[in-house]
Amino acid sequence: MVLSRCIIAILLAIGVMAQPALADSVNVGELSFAAAKHATLTFSKLVVKDSSLSAADVSRMLDPATPDADKISLAQKLSASAIDIETVRLVGPDSVLNVHDFKLRNVVGGRFSNFTMSGFDGIANSVVNNGAEREDFKTGPLTIENGDMSALLSALRDGQMDAASMRFSALTWTGLEAQLPSPEKKNVGVVTNRTKVVLESVQAQASYQGDVPTNATLQLKGFHFAPPAGSAVGTSLRSFGYEQLDLSLTFKGIYDVAKQTYLVDELLVSGLNTGALGVKGLFAGIPASAMKGTPSPDVLKQGQVASLNLRYVDAGLGEKVLAAVARDQGKSAEVLRKEWISLSNNVLPLMLMGDPVGFKLSQAFSSFLAKPGQLDVSVKPKGGPIGFAELLTLADPAVFLSRIELDASAKAP
Repeated sequence: MVLSRCIIAILLAIGVMAQPALADSVNVGELSFAAAKHATLTFSKLVVKDSSLSAADVSRMLDPATPDADKISLAQKLSASAIDIETVRLVGPDSVLNVHDFKLRNVVGGRFSNFTMSGFDGIANSVVNNGAEREDFKTGPLTIENGDMSALLSALRDGQMDAASMRFSALTWTGLEAQLPSPEKKNVGVVTNRTKVVLESVQAQASYQGDVPTNATLQLKGFHFAPPAGSAVGTSLRSFGYEQLDLSLTFKGIYDVAKQTYLVDELLVSGLNTGALGVKGLFAGIPASAMKGTPSPDVLKQGQVASLNLRYVDAGLGEKVLAAVARDQGKSAEVLRKEWISLSNNVLPLMLMGDPVGFKLSQAFSSFLAKPGQLDVSVKPKGGPIGFAELLTLADPAVFLSRIELDASAKAP
């Protein structure tokens, strides 16, 4: 698609596999190219400082009509102390994309010290209800520190995208927003007939041992999903007492190269007036190759679970779900609550063949159902870590309990 080719062209422009002697700056007021599907791609106020390529070669590298192999070859020859583009504009029959204040610094060997853009915005038409409906999207500033795209360039060159990856030490992105048409609503001019998606900020950090990522953190703050009131999704949300979803996510992972273990130190998804689900786990048998690019299924099968802990803290979702299901069944919430508690007390011990752990689990779930507060569940293999493949074969309760230690507890709010 045109947009993806535009992005690849920009990425190629900043990737470097070698560093020839620095030359003069390339300063072009405007470059404009014909793109696929009758679109036009324009670079305004393009400056490549200390460029190792001529202005003609820079133009060829950015031209969508240039064969990909030639673009990659030119990108491998490019080095520059700075690349600035005031605006990248892609205009097609049914879409417009504008990228603002594109800046790169110290581009060397496929790496760069700093990348910023002040944001991008655009519109596009999608086919909904047998007609064109407008989509709007925009973002705020994006900053990437200490980026490395050499693996991506090599993957593009060799046609092996499973090996594609991009490294960076820090990333910050703010103000992402989109308004999308709803399949059930036709009047695009009415804002309430459109789904609004907002992500207030993204922050990520990473560190590496050689080319292996060993520490990673990610924070997604202020994700808001607001479907139209009359849409199927909007109606479903409102049946649970919500007009929109307001979520956030926090992640922290640590990889030990020597031990080949991956620690999920924190994975927390929380929602306003819903609750928070946290996951912590230790996984063994993870080869360093699985941490780079896209790992193959065979590599992932080598992984093992050493421990897994789940924690849910309710902030209103439990009672709302109970009330919604009770309403659908024509019962009071308290009657349904008693039925669920009865099921927990009887089914879990039966499923686990009367093992004491079944009664402990049922007690924890029943206490949580009575007064939704905090629920903790832990899974720990007996006799050492258990492989992912073996875990999937533990269908028999007796075999499962001989290999897995389960625990659960509940706290009232």
